[in-house]
Amino acid sequence: MKIDLKLSKKKILIILLAFVSIYILWFFLNILTFRTYKSLPTEADPLEIQGVYHLHTQFSDGRKSVDDIAKIASQADLDFIIITDHGSPNYESYASQGWKEGVLVLAGSELSVSRGHLVALGFNLPSRKFSQKAEHAAYEIEGAGGFSIIAHPYSKTNWSWGEFIGYSGIEIMNADSMLRRNIFAFLPSLPALLFNPKYAFLKSLDNPYRNLRKWDELNSIHPIYSYFGTDAHLFYRPLFESFHLHLLLQTSLSKDFNEA
Repeated sequence: MKIDLKLSKKKILIILLAFVSIYILWFFLNILTFRTYKSLPTEADPLEIQGVYHLHTQFSDGRKSVDDIAKIASQADLDFIIITDHGSPNYESYASQGWKEGVLVLAGSELSVSRGHLVALGFNLPSRKFSQKAEHAAYEIEGAGGFSIIAHPYSKTNWSWGEFIGYSGIEIMNADSMLRRNIFAFLPSLPALLFNPKYAFLKSLDNPYRNLRKWDELNSIHPIYSYFGTDAHLFYRPLFESFHLHLLLQTSLSKDFNEA
């Protein structure tokens, strides 16, 4: 019996070592063959800026301060960040706007409303909190000079669809939601966070077919915009380097915050 037990332990150890060896081989083969498309070097266009939309700070459920995040954004060669801390609105986050570390810091708020989560951007501070009823909140945001975006409609806090009134956009992709949804596909690539985070996060992407189908449906009613949200709470640097937006401006970005 003792001999059989020793043999069985030895077999288990051999099998485990075989699995580990196969995983290591698979992992490094994928890393070594991983390629991203690179455009040919061109002269920088002063009217093209890069940044991220939808991220959270310590003013809600994020892990870093606004100043720290602005520094990370600067290190990632971003021109702007758009903070969307939770609130109705989030007054502390709103007050943090300005130029920091050479990065334009803008702030909206992610509202919890009757149908799900609604991002408010570009508004002037209201005299009272935005309504928790989705349609009313959208009109109040518009009345305050801003616009609203439906956040991650098919994940985390799902959006309960009704009559589409007052919203100006919908998130087609949300990096945080995709990571949560595809966590088992992401886990084998987790060690890559140490030396190739872009590879690790790109493994969490999938085709947002439901969002695209809904966007087409809504556009048949009236034109709306689509957005890609980073939704960063942690891992700011790798997320900023992997998922960011390019915007073309009509005039150069002013260093005066009120004009920018």
